[in-house]
Amino acid sequence: MEEINLEDEETLPISTTPVISSLTFSEFMNEAFRFAIKPTLKEAIPFSWLTLIKTLGYALVLDFGLMTIALIIMGLVVGSSLDDQHQFKELLKTLSPLVLFFMVAILAPLLEETIFRLFLRFHTLTLFASILAGALFFIPRNEGVSLWIVSGVFAFIFLGLVGLYLQPEQATKVLKKFWEQHFWVLYYASVLIFGLAHISNYNLPVWKLTLLAPILVLPQILLGFILGYLRIRFGFVYAVLLHAFHNGILILPVILFKDLII
Repeated sequence: MEEINLEDEETLPISTTPVISSLTFSEFMNEAFRFAIKPTLKEAIPFSWLTLIKTLGYALVLDFGLMTIALIIMGLVVGSSLDDQHQFKELLKTLSPLVLFFMVAILAPLLEETIFRLFLRFHTLTLFASILAGALFFIPRNEGVSLWIVSGVFAFIFLGLVGLYLQPEQATKVLKKFWEQHFWVLYYASVLIFGLAHISNYNLPVWKLTLLAPILVLPQILLGFILGYLRIRFGFVYAVLLHAFHNGILILPVILFKDLII
């Protein structure tokens, strides 16, 4: 079996590809929105370190701009009555500030990006990592009949991965072709599932969750579009970094003013 190097998945050609040293905010916005409308799986163009740092700043501005719009919509539709039903308040009561910051700003971004974005560029190892992280994330959140269903789904997927390793050349060829032809499906699915995964943050009756789901997870849906763009255009690490900055900026004031919130 051919030896697989995970680093190859993100390696860019060094030969004749010029390094782009500048990217304006308007160029970034235009490219990000075009990607969201028509996602395509293309090789990333190498940028200078300064441009990559600036790009994270651009992404944060876009992220919080869209999140502000989403929160205004949420406020107009559902009001602030759902604050008491958010499970985050329970974490504030039970976890120390340091542990809470680590979970929200470091662990959660790394785990969620591995689940929802790492697989967007096909590689057997990235696919396996995404599925394994998904199993660790979703299985403990279920119980009863749903636990058996979710566990069965992941067991079926893992059996498929075994088949992938038994017939690596043929299976890899088929999957790579699927990724190339149907990338837009994978991209939109990652955005949607990433958003809906956060619906469990609310302690509400099933009927109410179903009715309000599009509004409750709108901030995560919009964030998912940006993270997917960064993952493909710049690399997996940049999606993790934006996600970490996003969560860290949000959690710091919550921790600092914990007594006023609880």
